[in-house]
Amino acid sequence: MTDNLKRNISKDTSSIKRIVFTALPALVLAEIAQKKDPVLIAFGAILIAIWIYNRTLRKGHQFDYIMVMFMCCLFPVQIGFGGVFPLVAMLIYFIQLFSFRKFGEINTSDAYFKPLIGILLLSSVLGWLFVNQSDNLNLFVSILSFVGILSLLYFSGSVIVTPLRIVLFIKLNVFLTFYSLIASLNTIVKIIPNMVLLPQWAGEWINTNALFEAGAGGIVGVSPLNGQFNLLLAILFFSFYFYSLSNTRFIINKKVLITGVVLSVINIFTAGSKAVFTSMIVLVFLVYLLQRKLSSDRKLGKSLYQAVVVLVITVGIFGLVSTLGFDHILKRFEYQIEKNEENTGKVFTLEGVLDGTVLNRSNAFEAAFVNYDRRNWFIGYGWSTHEFQLDAFYGNSVFRTTRGGSAHSQYFSTLFLFGWIGFLAFWILHVRLIKKSYIFLSQKMHPIENRIFAMACIGMVLALMIHGVTADNTWYASYFASTLITIGLGFSNVNSVKYHF
Repeated sequence: MTDNLKRNISKDTSSIKRIVFTALPALVLAEIAQKKDPVLIAFGAILIAIWIYNRTLRKGHQFDYIMVMFMCCLFPVQIGFGGVFPLVAMLIYFIQLFSFRKFGEINTSDAYFKPLIGILLLSSVLGWLFVNQSDNLNLFVSILSFVGILSLLYFSGSVIVTPLRIVLFIKLNVFLTFYSLIASLNTIVKIIPNMVLLPQWAGEWINTNALFEAGAGGIVGVSPLNGQFNLLLAILFFSFYFYSLSNTRFIINKKVLITGVVLSVINIFTAGSKAVFTSMIVLVFLVYLLQRKLSSDRKLGKSLYQAVVVLVITVGIFGLVSTLGFDHILKRFEYQIEKNEENTGKVFTLEGVLDGTVLNRSNAFEAAFVNYDRRNWFIGYGWSTHEFQLDAFYGNSVFRTTRGGSAHSQYFSTLFLFGWIGFLAFWILHVRLIKKSYIFLSQKMHPIENRIFAMACIGMVLALMIHGVTADNTWYASYFASTLITIGLGFSNVNSVKYHF
């Protein structure tokens, strides 16, 4: 660790104010890149890259850079054309490269992290060379976008994660949950027109006659991923809140944590995703069980107190969302069960899960299995823009026009884009982080904040794996990058403690 880095870490120069006031102007500039003209997209990306670089990496603030990109990547800017912020990340990567500055604050000690990133890149290169049929412009944009996404994964896996930086990450996400709720409410009242800072998604979630077929998109712009994003945050907030209930002296204010819990759960309700709602219940309970590894002297009284408090919070949130009219997710459960029983006789069976019936994904899964039978998939199509992702997901089948859009499952999308080699590398990355975080969780010589964050990472990565059955992050390139930043921070967390901050 260099002397300059030691000074930055000891002073903990990162701040919510600087991160937000770097990200917001970048999002305003992104309006330029919202046009369909490739020249304007490139011009907007260059302006944003210069702004963010000068505010972060040029001053040596590498953690700030990751936080700014984490926030910006949540917003859907040119998602069909590689995503503006992955392109910005690529530009910043090369600026950093040609300025001969060091990448990251530390070298990750994980033996698999860099090789797995390399395999992901190689699998996409093979697809670009031998399978992908994109035109020159779309192929060029795809390459730049994917390099940018992988650079964010690498950067986020190479920063020092201190207790104070964990607090900053939590506070930033509390702000983002509140901002996301405002964006969702704006889709109803439409006071502010559709723009990058307040994206609107044309969901019918307030129309009872539509049987709640869609949900609010928040800042992510689409309801399933908005629900997934808030699921990750609910797990993060609950992980720290559980511990704070039985410890009077704690680095994070309980009011901040409870605010995050309430806002993230409300956002899950507004998103209207049954899969997210069910996953939240299961994974929060898992976190509740995992916290016992934080201390060997867990008393029954403390556990009961935590359970009672969480029960009260849950009842309160249910009452609040019912009062506000956001309880449509429960009605969607009832509707879907009745619909499944009427049409197929399946409520929740293994057969129903595999064919997608009980997950409301029967057509999408049928299309995926038809596509799977077309070739051996040793090599996939490679990372692509939307127009050519459709080739990967649907080929020339009838589903391309009747279903369109994403693969509706990240397991299928990663297989079709990266082939079996990249598919295995991608999911091994997830499993590897779960394993390392679980081991780290019970090592009491490390700061408690880092251990709790490791516990949260287990829950968040499991959430990505579970929700990946019915949702596809790769269709939203920027959001996909944001989830990879979360994974990278998880690796940094278990590696940072050896630097004795």
